[in-house]
Amino acid sequence: MKKRYFILFVFFVFTASQFQRSFAQTVKHKIAIFSPLYLDSAFDDLNNYRYEKQFPKFINPGLEFYEGVQLALDSLAKEGTPLEVFIYDTRSERESLSQQLNKLEADSVELILAYTNPQESWNIANAAKTKKIPYINVNLPNDAGITNNPYFVMLNSTLQTHIELLYKYLQKNYALNPVIMFRKTADGRYDQIFF
Repeated sequence: MKKRYFILFVFFVFTASQFQRSFAQTVKHKIAIFSPLYLDSAFDDLNNYRYEKQFPKFINPGLEFYEGVQLALDSLAKEGTPLEVFIYDTRSERESLSQQLNKLEADSVELILAYTNPQESWNIANAAKTKKIPYINVNLPNDAGITNNPYFVMLNSTLQTHIELLYKYLQKNYALNPVIMFRKTADGRYDQIFF
């Protein structure tokens, strides 16, 4: 998980240096960040924290992503990169994802970064394609059924890519050895399959 955020951090720094070379310093580039922060669940209407001294685990993934983004943004600010960042809570009870996506054009967003589930990723990718905004998904290891979309970038390699690389590795290094695969049966025991 930490490796993913480091990659995102490096990507941000690289992107910032490219922005600085390509454009004048007076231009502020606008980035939209979509993350499941659960702010409406964590705080009541008076902004009081609902969980007292506890921290619910369901908030962790979105919060870790946000912290990684914040580290990258702090580094970019030290470099003098002119950015304006919009944070969207994909689990907001006050605003649906489609309402948030409609704001992208009004906010003149130039890049979308998102930590999403497959359905949200599909919706964001469609909006990105319509509005011609590059969209980078940072967490999914699959394309969520998104095809023919030049504005969609998947940061992680796909499950198919992992399987192909494992197959090539086995084929190269263990071509003559027997392969044993374990699988779980319906009754909870494990079966061995020999190839």
